[in-house]
Amino acid sequence: MPALPPIVCISHLTWERTLFQRPQQIMSRLAARGHDVFYLSKISSRRWLGQTLRGRRDLNRGREGRLLFRNSPWIPLANRIGVIHALDEWTTRRAIRRWLGERAQDAILWLYHPSFISHIGRLPRRHLVYDVMDHFRAFKQSKSGVVNQEDLLLEQADIVFTGGRAMHGPIAERRSDAHCFPSGIDLDHFGAAREESTRIPSEIRDLSRPVLGYFGAIDERLDFDLIREVCCAHPTWTVVFLGPIIPGTEIAIEEPNFVWLGPKPYAELPAFVKGFDVCIMPWAKTELTAHLSPTKTPEYLAGGKPVVSVRIRDVERDYGDVVLFGDTPEEFAAAVERALTMRGRDWARALEGREAARTWDQIVEEMMGIIESTTS
Repeated sequence: MPALPPIVCISHLTWERTLFQRPQQIMSRLAARGHDVFYLSKISSRRWLGQTLRGRRDLNRGREGRLLFRNSPWIPLANRIGVIHALDEWTTRRAIRRWLGERAQDAILWLYHPSFISHIGRLPRRHLVYDVMDHFRAFKQSKSGVVNQEDLLLEQADIVFTGGRAMHGPIAERRSDAHCFPSGIDLDHFGAAREESTRIPSEIRDLSRPVLGYFGAIDERLDFDLIREVCCAHPTWTVVFLGPIIPGTEIAIEEPNFVWLGPKPYAELPAFVKGFDVCIMPWAKTELTAHLSPTKTPEYLAGGKPVVSVRIRDVERDYGDVVLFGDTPEEFAAAVERALTMRGRDWARALEGREAARTWDQIVEEMMGIIESTTS
């Protein structure tokens, strides 16, 4: 049996177990499928050096089965001085070439951010895949050239995937052959929240009830004003956030019933979900969130919990019959109160037979079927 093609994944998200998102879910399954995977991400030189000096080189480089991950530092001033940027790109290509060796012609290059189009240059490959997981041009900190970079990547990519229906629309206008794959669900993992043997973590076990919980990246996509007003109006409720605060984000919520517990390993999330009474998605209403297809929706439901969200197109379209909605602080709180009256409902059952709730394993098999049938 011929060896499966090696996969080089270049992502803006580091390989870690506190934000185990779309790239990590897909790449870990491709490695389990039998592909050798090189997962490369770029981090600040300060972060890389700090982790190295603390003796935590394992955070920057390691192996999980057939997957090798590496966090590579940006060379200082690479984003300001052209010649240094070119050197940074060259070091990326050099690392890829060294890992691939003689397998370069068979490689699948898989990108998760348009800025990496210049890093791959003329690297030989069998296929170039662009998996669009965010509306990058809408982020406040996006560089001015990201639009042109994405246009170039969409032009050069052999296969384009999109991570949600709302995101698929504008991408399909430029690539009519783009394939829509809303993010999947690890049913067994989050289903552990419904198991009697799963213990609620001590950090939330004794908090004032009800506990409203959110896990994930804490960044500009969240409506902190909404949460602050809900906390003020319902001082006996507790709002818990789990996850890293993305640099440049200011929470500015000082109410005593708001609790931020920091990043938590992906393995521990089901236990925290078990301790939530209601799972929340308090998104800000912006161009960025208009293109969201939150993985949290099926993850929360798989954990057996009611979900309250502001109205997001993909959530309404795919889960509008089960998620409760509220756009203002008053509406959001009212939706939480309705959810609390429905505690006996089997929320996980809502995922059965739902097209949007495919597992990551199903998604990866369909993606590879498309790639394997494509002639570069």
